[in-house]
Amino acid sequence: MMNEIFKMAGEKAVHAVWSVSDGEILVPILGMLDQGNDVSMERIAFSDSEEAIAYGYGKLDANESNAKGAVFIMDGFVTLDEGRFDALIVQIRGYDDYEMACTLALPYRPDSHEKGFAIYRPKLLEYPEEAQASQEANLDAFFDGIEGHELAYPVWQAAYADSFDSEPGGASKEGDLTPEEWELLMQAPYLVFLTVAAADGVVDKKEVKSLTKILAKAKEQPSVLLQRVLAESAHQAGEIINGIIARGGNTIDALQRVQELVDSRFDADEAMLFKVSLLLISKEVAEASGGGFLGFGKKISKEEKMAMAAIALTLKLNDQEG
Repeated sequence: MMNEIFKMAGEKAVHAVWSVSDGEILVPILGMLDQGNDVSMERIAFSDSEEAIAYGYGKLDANESNAKGAVFIMDGFVTLDEGRFDALIVQIRGYDDYEMACTLALPYRPDSHEKGFAIYRPKLLEYPEEAQASQEANLDAFFDGIEGHELAYPVWQAAYADSFDSEPGGASKEGDLTPEEWELLMQAPYLVFLTVAAADGVVDKKEVKSLTKILAKAKEQPSVLLQRVLAESAHQAGEIINGIIARGGNTIDALQRVQELVDSRFDADEAMLFKVSLLLISKEVAEASGGGFLGFGKKISKEEKMAMAAIALTLKLNDQEG
């Protein structure tokens, strides 16, 4: 029975690989295997990624349809000995004889990388000790499911690399980042926000609301890298901002470190798109506060324009501030 569940999970996992292979962030997938061995799939398309994840885990825990098993797949990150990687996180549950929970990570290199998309060998993160005897058979069934998807399996075959230093793999530049560098990258949009919003000495409600909107529409950002930064950091935005304020210092100095980081770790096009997207965020925040008489007239104050110019200069986007 668990073989059937793992095979279903493999089919949904390779479908998810197919979905992210062209650079999109995965809409979380929930797959269910019912008592008649029929498979259903639900895409959890919530505007808030945290709500989508909570909904998926809730469905796994509740098993309201009395299914044999289920799989929940979401886009995220995994930290391995080789570094930090984009990854599809695959949560597998079996319900009948006993509740069985297994977690796999499918590390991948995003399509935005200069070498293109790659999918790496799955990593087993969690498997119950009481089911060790069935582990090999269940994982074989998982790979059977991958191979059985007629449309998605060719994508897997073309992009698969057995190790991070083999072709078509090679560690993603994102995977080369240390935890401290990732922390700095996650601060980038909030450094931009504070630089502009506090330019006149006061962060008003409209500017805070603009940040909320930016986080809610993360998938609309031109930069896939910034999409990921916003998606991962959104649930701790307040904590990140408070941390930046508590540490003091100049946000422009911190943004210079961001510029040095992205320009040294990512290919030129990806780095440029990330920085331009940050500049667009600064413009959106600046325009949010209104300005002018009764809200009319020029929406961006002199102080905000100076802050935007400083951001553009620091990010080496001198020709982009228009």
